Amino acid sequence: MISRFIFAIVTCFYSLIFLNPTWAQPYKNLTNNAKPSDPDQALKECFALTQLNLISKSNKITSLKLTGDNTPFLSERLNGRVVWRVEFSQCTLKLKSALPSVPDRYPLKRTFMATMYESGGCFIKIATEFAGDTSDLGKQPSAKAAEDQLRRMDEWYTDIPSQPPKLSFLQAVDAVQSGGIGCPNLAKEIDGQYVMDTENGEKPRPVWIITLRGIPPMPGSIDPLNPREKTVPIRFQNHIRNVIDASTGKCIYATDVPQSD
Repeated sequence: MISRFIFAIVTCFYSLIFLNPTWAQPYKNLTNNAKPSDPDQALKECFALTQLNLISKSNKITSLKLTGDNTPFLSERLNGRVVWRVEFSQCTLKLKSALPSVPDRYPLKRTFMATMYESGGCFIKIATEFAGDTSDLGKQPSAKAAEDQLRRMDEWYTDIPSQPPKLSFLQAVDAVQSGGIGCPNLAKEIDGQYVMDTENGEKPRPVWIITLRGIPPMPGSIDPLNPREKTVPIRFQNHIRNVIDASTGKCIYATDVPQSD
């Protein structure tokens, strides 16, 4: 897994651009008439998909039109859809696999924002708002910048899954703790998205993309903008993206791609 991680870091800096693979089909599970269900039912569904209600002090749900989404390969199809956004406030991680000696470094400082709708597919995305210093965090990459970097690794998000995940978001985070790279308890932000993902031409599979931001800097990272530069900015070292099989909880691979714009 470590060699896979190192390989992913190195290959993202080459300028090879892969052609759109033959399996890349239109986003069949994204429809133009997505409408939210009853708010009480939507809240129950969000609890089941994320389990964030188990670690938050409070939650509230709002209906809105999605704008500014930066999901690689899918953002144009997602923006403009009516969605539910559920805010889980003052969260403290309680991971089953966490070591007692490494508790949550930032209790009550994370607010998780879960965005979801259901219309022939299962769209669920979780972003974090951190109540503290975020000056060490790089700007989130735009959809296009992320797409360009993922293409260089021959990785694609092909669609929104048609069925809900067997693992909740919180279980996927625990899978990172137990078998992935990076420690969620040390991350300022923990972002997640449920997508169909493929790499190296393999058959697309449902995965949780779990990104830890604001973790202790990764040693030996390369500055993607200046590969020969010895001094690497912290913002290029303190995040990691784990790809978790949404059925088994296995970490398929981990990488620090995409980087900020």
